[in-house]
Amino acid sequence: MSKRTTHAILSAASVMLITLASYAPLSANTPEQTVVFYLSGDRIQAGIAGEGGPRINMPAVIATSGGGGPMIGMQRTATYYGDDALSRTGVTTTYAVQSQRIVDRNAFEKIVRHLLARLAVEPEDVAIVINETASGPDSEREQTTQLFFESFNVPAFFMTPHFSSWAMASQTSSQSIFAETLITRDEYDEIGPTVIHRKSPR
Repeated sequence: MSKRTTHAILSAASVMLITLASYAPLSANTPEQTVVFYLSGDRIQAGIAGEGGPRINMPAVIATSGGGGPMIGMQRTATYYGDDALSRTGVTTTYAVQSQRIVDRNAFEKIVRHLLARLAVEPEDVAIVINETASGPDSEREQTTQLFFESFNVPAFFMTPHFSSWAMASQTSSQSIFAETLITRDEYDEIGPTVIHRKSPR
């Protein structure tokens, strides 16, 4: 892909709305690998930026069973994910995503940990790129930003409603110039969750 084409895609996605001079330079330890999450309806797709398709595509749902019994330790809680969760009976199911919106953050955090494990990556070693619904309140954007930096300790993060598919998110975020749009750990530590509005205005 040419540099001109890359600029066009980034502009269309509204991820280059602030000049590069406005940002702090990238640190030397900027992650070389980016994990892309794409929310679609009540499903989540996950994979590595630059690949042709997601490695995982599953319902964003968990199911839990157990957790009780006449004796302590007699029955342990089990958690199931995606299609496996939906196939279970006698369990409690929780959707983490509905209509491209995170509706249960505890379930979403569990799903993200599950997906990262399946991708065989550590969150501290990768940048995270994720789409979002355009209609969500600012507070939800801040909560998602906070989740990835504080619960997962990621070094870099980006979120936007302007990716129309996993393929677009993967292709765009794999370009070297895209690294300038990422929210870095230093920027998050300095500004807090509201940095998402500065680096990714809707």
